[in-house]
Amino acid sequence: MLSSYREEKSKIWRMLFGNNPFIDSVWIYGSSFESFLVVVVNPSKQQVEKWAK
Repeated sequence: MLSSYREEKSKIWRMLFGNNPFIDSVWIYGSSFESFLVVVVNPSKQQVEKWAK
């Protein structure tokens, strides 16, 4: 049951960040031994450079 819950949470993160032009990739990690997910979001280099100007 816990693994299916984590899979659903993972799907939610992908839906939120998957098609965002400001994000190049999202890495999600979950372990059945822990009660949390780790999410690493890599921003789009082009969008960050635009924002920085």
